[in-house]
Amino acid sequence: MGGRVELGTLTRGQINRHGNLNTLVIVGNASPDRPLAGAGCNTDIACLARRLIVLIPEEQRRWVERVDFVTSPGYLDGPGGSRRAGLGTQGA
Repeated sequence: MGGRVELGTLTRGQINRHGNLNTLVIVGNASPDRPLAGAGCNTDIACLARRLIVLIPEEQRRWVERVDFVTSPGYLDGPGGSRRAGLGTQGA
């Protein structure tokens, strides 16, 4: 992407307080695994865009303590987590 992505938008799935997103599958004890829209380029967008907007319905089941699968990393385990993992944005 060469540092030319100013703004990325992602949607759906689950999100946790560190900004990690899951757009692949929701794992449930009471029901079989439920597939979502898929990862697509979400990982690239989350890691390479200078700024990111996440559009997600305001449903409690989507805001979780820990996402079932990380398709788009935020701050992983907290502040500085993405940088420690080598995932800083191109713009930062």
